[in-house]
Amino acid sequence: RPLVLRINPAGSELAADDVALAASLPGIAGLMCPKAESPEPLAALHTRLGGMVALLPIIESAAGLDAAKAIALAPGVLRLVVGHIDFMVDTGISLDPADPAEAELAPLRFGVAMATRLAGLAPAVDGAYMTNIALTDWHWSFAQALLFTAALGFVVPLVLGSVSLRVGGIAFAMVTLAFAQAGAVLVTKDPHHWTH
Repeated sequence: RPLVLRINPAGSELAADDVALAASLPGIAGLMCPKAESPEPLAALHTRLGGMVALLPIIESAAGLDAAKAIALAPGVLRLVVGHIDFMVDTGISLDPADPAEAELAPLRFGVAMATRLAGLAPAVDGAYMTNIALTDWHWSFAQALLFTAALGFVVPLVLGSVSLRVGGIAFAMVTLAFAQAGAVLVTKDPHHWTH
């Protein structure tokens, strides 16, 4: 079954190590590329991997949304991925808990859908994060949602080694990034002005 590995953002200290590891592992079908904001790093990554690994750029910032059409056309891109939590942090958007449709994120999802369609890519992947679900669907307190997500971030990888989910016929295996998600929500919610 094909595996997709999430690497660190291009330009970060750990990105080069991640790419070297991905190049050395057999059976890697694709790379999830966070903080995608321009096509150039994706093209370089595609070349570095000999054109043999599909790329799934995560659109999770205003700059990424602005460049979504160019990112979708970068060599090796299979489909785009919506990173709504980091997008909310980057743009300062907060969700209305009474709106299950998350109307505040409609421009992000529409922009990614249009870029996907115009580039002829497979449909985009839209994430559902446990912290967000716990806050909006289960109506848990922020502390409960944060503790649950942090615990899930330790337990699931320890028990399973990775989380596999099937989306559109492609298996994605990736380590849970619960602390990053919880941190993003913490910054967004800013309880008691702790993050100022």
